[in-house]
Amino acid sequence: MIRKTFLLCVILLSLHLTSKAQGINIFHGMLTEAKAEAKKENKFLAIDCYTDWCGWCKFMVRNVFPQKEAGDFYNANFVFYEMNMEQGEGKDVARQYKLQMYPSFLFFDPDGAFVHYYFGAATTPDAFIKVGQTAMDSMHNCRGLAYRFFQGEHDTAFLKQLINTVGYYADPKITEKALSAYWASIPEKEILEMDNWKMWKYYEGDINSIAFNYIYSHQPEFLARYHDKGDSNVIYYKAAIAIKDAADAKDVKTFIKARQIALLSNDEQTRYIICTNEFPFSLKTGNLDDFYKDVDQFIQKFGTEWVWGIASAMGTGTDDKGVLEKALNYDLQALKQGKNYNNTDTYAHLLYKLGRYKEAYNSANEALDLAKKINDNNERARDAGQENAFLEIIRKTDH
Repeated sequence: MIRKTFLLCVILLSLHLTSKAQGINIFHGMLTEAKAEAKKENKFLAIDCYTDWCGWCKFMVRNVFPQKEAGDFYNANFVFYEMNMEQGEGKDVARQYKLQMYPSFLFFDPDGAFVHYYFGAATTPDAFIKVGQTAMDSMHNCRGLAYRFFQGEHDTAFLKQLINTVGYYADPKITEKALSAYWASIPEKEILEMDNWKMWKYYEGDINSIAFNYIYSHQPEFLARYHDKGDSNVIYYKAAIAIKDAADAKDVKTFIKARQIALLSNDEQTRYIICTNEFPFSLKTGNLDDFYKDVDQFIQKFGTEWVWGIASAMGTGTDDKGVLEKALNYDLQALKQGKNYNNTDTYAHLLYKLGRYKEAYNSANEALDLAKKINDNNERARDAGQENAFLEIIRKTDH
């Protein structure tokens, strides 16, 4: 009887281990340890970059990772590592690789060098295996395609493959140069074809490019084809983003062009981005009148709900008392419409920078009370923690 019981336990344990081994094995430990393990086993490293709120991330964990086919392939070729991009070292990795959309997957060779990036949910084991196969393919992964491009491979089909593979990642200069070569390789009238339109929409950031100028000068035709809200505003949104790039590059001509185009938008987010992106350059050049005009128009058009963000950008960007007073006035308009954590916290920080410490302390305490009422647990803990730290700074400064 004892022997039979022992054998039954062995069989059950064996079945349990077999079941566990069917899917992808997850490496547990620090990222440096995962890289060391990959090097030791002479395997590639795959990092599943996820967030707690990402539904497709959870879909893959439930429906793809546990499948035998996926496990057979990835366990043989990869050390597989999961990383929450909003916690611990995940924040640094997200910043380093400019990750903003999830799920995302980063792939490294056995020596720890980056080779490939993939964004999106591969919804079947076969689809996810193809992602891994591409990552291991030295001619078709991100690194391989970039190498081929800089070696002079510039035919139209290859350029399209390169852009669609590296467009969501890689050095933006690679995408920019590949796009420039691609637009030059096709007739302008083909720019509005669906495949080319999608490449321009998702990847193009240069408002001086052939494609941007063509689409901007053919707006009636492009709007007739692509007329939903997102597509009809994409020109202006790209111009709003380009304001910052032009400012960073001290390119006055492009800055003026980007601002003029972006201001044609009736979209709240786009107009908000204009204000936050143009402030540093306007401050540096001493041309704040246009900036103030844009903020006033934003408030008139959309109200004060997002004004705290503009006021905060002003407060963190300068110590000029006149500008800080102006920012304080903007935020006060928002507070009159209704107090929340963001506008109250911004008001406290502006008061602090103006040396009005007692008022800042009172306002920060109000912000702390509002933070404690936030429904989301993570957001509540984060904002309350930040406010407590700020209150401590005020106490030390005021004594």
